[in-house]
Amino acid sequence: MLDSNRKQITTIQTSIFIASVILGMGVLTLPRNVTEDTQGQDGWISVILATLILLLMGWLIIRLNRYYPDQTFFQYSTQIFGKWIGNLANLIFLSYLFITAGYELRGMAEVTHFHLLPNTPPAVSISLMVFVGIYLMTGGIVAVARMFEILLPITLFFFFVVLATSFKVFEWRNILPVMGMGVEPVIKGIHGSSLTFSGYEFMLVLNAFMQRKKEAWKAISAGILVPALFYVVIVIVVVGGLGPDQTITLTFPTIELIRSYELTGIFFERYEVFLLAVWILQIFATYVSMQYIFCLGISQITGKNIRFFIYGVSPLIFLIAFLPADINEFFNLGTILVHIELFVVFIIVPIALVVAWIRNRRSRHHN
Repeated sequence: MLDSNRKQITTIQTSIFIASVILGMGVLTLPRNVTEDTQGQDGWISVILATLILLLMGWLIIRLNRYYPDQTFFQYSTQIFGKWIGNLANLIFLSYLFITAGYELRGMAEVTHFHLLPNTPPAVSISLMVFVGIYLMTGGIVAVARMFEILLPITLFFFFVVLATSFKVFEWRNILPVMGMGVEPVIKGIHGSSLTFSGYEFMLVLNAFMQRKKEAWKAISAGILVPALFYVVIVIVVVGGLGPDQTITLTFPTIELIRSYELTGIFFERYEVFLLAVWILQIFATYVSMQYIFCLGISQITGKNIRFFIYGVSPLIFLIAFLPADINEFFNLGTILVHIELFVVFIIVPIALVVAWIRNRRSRHHN
């Protein structure tokens, strides 16, 4: 049970928490991922369809949480599935969080080394991120949520300004005709779109910390819809500016779009620095979220102080960041992680909801 108001977060903070986690690597890679799957210009439609599916899964998460409003998934999973299966579900979720934390750090290091600090060893930038993250996480979930409350508006403002200037090279013919290749490519693109929405599953944990749990649906829907709107704009602008064929060939097409044009006589080759600066803030938010929720889960399962795990796992996450040997292994690891996350949300959550409903019905009938 959560008996302290100091550990509670508002509905807005919950929405911002979820949106901050979702807005990570997808900002730079989504246009390529979804265009690869659709092989055309209709990726933005796939993003919209993926959003609708994820809203449905978010609703299922809210329904599940209502059976255990003051507990996190790590606490009530064993009540639903029993000790062994419940701990196995926890292990799967925790493994996803632990490895993803290192994955986000590696992604930040790759982009920073290539575009901003080519002479700085990636280990240095990762170390700085880890140290700052430790300082923030020791303040608790309220401190983390308040930091995200500051970062997200700044990030969205700079992102939309940069994307608005990108319309200088936008061509409508690059995204027309709509669904010119039929429905099948759009359906295939849902997979590539869903890869960038990791984070809404955090509601399995955040619901227990909310001040107004009846507003949980508002929190998760806003947390999904804000990044979704942003992602739709990104795909339209990038594909419209570069064209589908070129978008597929670029590792980070969003950055390449910004580097490709001039404005009022100033060449924007280095203007991507502003985009990357705020993007690093979002990567930091995603990394901190992953590690904090991981440490919170271990703390609740073992009954030990969360600070012990915050300090203890940081060196391990640092090592995880260097597991991928190159950029291809890095992207392959990301695909594996998202599939684990989809397994948690699309398999474990529905089964848990059904079992919880049956247990609740039996309990009411017995009473």
